Amino acid sequence: MRDRRSEVAENFSTLFLNLTNQMAEAFRAAIRRNLGFVALIVSSGALVVTLTALGVTLGVSYWQPYSMSKDKIRGELGSYFRDKQFDSLEERLTKIEKREQNFEAKASTISVQKPRTDAPISAGREVRHK
Repeated sequence: MRDRRSEVAENFSTLFLNLTNQMAEAFRAAIRRNLGFVALIVSSGALVVTLTALGVTLGVSYWQPYSMSKDKIRGELGSYFRDKQFDSLEERLTKIEKREQNFEAKASTISVQKPRTDAPISAGREVRHK
């Protein structure tokens, strides 16, 4: 038995059937091999983000004089809606004036009968004569 144990100890490494240590060692080796590539990818991404932020900032600064401010946009929208409301009210007023003219024209053609003044009126009721 001793011979067998010494033979196994001589021929197999300490990592034999030790899965946790084998995986950790393989991961460390992969990181060491690809560390330069990972650093290049991360630094390239950071450079892209930085240049994008710089480009947006410069673009906004360059185009700012040509764009409208929030207050100016609010003023323009306010005047637009006031004009729309004024137009709507003016249209309604025109329709009401036309209806009034039509009523006046109809009223002038209708003859109004005057109430009789010869019949006596008592307590708000008309008294009928037999």
